[in-house]
Amino acid sequence: MMKGSRWPRPGYLHDTVPIHVITALKSSHQTTMLADAFLHPICDEEEMCRLAQRLLATCPEYRGLIFHLDLSPAEIKQKWDDHRISAANCGTWTHLAFEFHLNRCCLLEESVELRMFIKYLSTLDGLSAYRTEWTIYGEDGHLAGSIDFVARTSSGDIVLFDWKRSKSLRSKHSNQFQTMLGPLQHLPDCGGWHDRIQLNCYNLLLEKYYGCNVTAMYVACTHPDNSDKAFVDEVPNLYHETLAVMQDQASRAKERAFLEDPAGGTHISEACRFTNVCLVYALQSLGFPVPLVRSGPFQA
Repeated sequence: MMKGSRWPRPGYLHDTVPIHVITALKSSHQTTMLADAFLHPICDEEEMCRLAQRLLATCPEYRGLIFHLDLSPAEIKQKWDDHRISAANCGTWTHLAFEFHLNRCCLLEESVELRMFIKYLSTLDGLSAYRTEWTIYGEDGHLAGSIDFVARTSSGDIVLFDWKRSKSLRSKHSNQFQTMLGPLQHLPDCGGWHDRIQLNCYNLLLEKYYGCNVTAMYVACTHPDNSDKAFVDEVPNLYHETLAVMQDQASRAKERAFLEDPAGGTHISEACRFTNVCLVYALQSLGFPVPLVRSGPFQA
């Protein structure tokens, strides 16, 4: 990334730079504009990066000097880690706030996400709340998951909702460089399609094991980059793809989780069964296709 022609990039510059670096930049007419951009009271990272990129293209001998302006590899990694942790925490809090609101719990704190959420709920005419965080399980494939919100229509059918707080989710429904694996190899490998497959898996589990008729599925994203209106993806029904995934998962579960012994029983896993169940539940909640490793009856 740092060796490409588009480096440095906005978001990866130091807020302040040493005086000797600014002095060195101002000492040459070729670098004066870049120094002035850094010293300007209104920070314009787009302009600073454009000037730095042009300078590197025409005067590569200044690379060492410009190196002091951008973040180091260690600082970039730390920035990514901080962002990942912060985004995960915000997502967890947002889900909890939405669950509280739907269950009529008192919330003393408002947020942009909650305002978008309430505004979106007002558009759901003809639906009534049925369940929040509904944990479901499919015996054949040993799959479990938790549905953020389930609404019911006047005719008794149900509608599934998945709450997201992912940045730029509306742009994450295509990937020209990579597709998924196995039975989904014709679909792009990207976050938007992962969410669609996850909801379709819930759809199939509910129809097969719970006798529910799912009429619609939605992913609603309330990241602040959506302004004041949630981005809503009406999820298509991917029955054939989902069925192929479930069959593949059932086959893998039989191969890996149940090892028949000569007596016709099963070998008990050395790992803690509670840990396995909790781990799989956590991963499944995040949409990862992990089989439930359970070798014997689950007992509390």
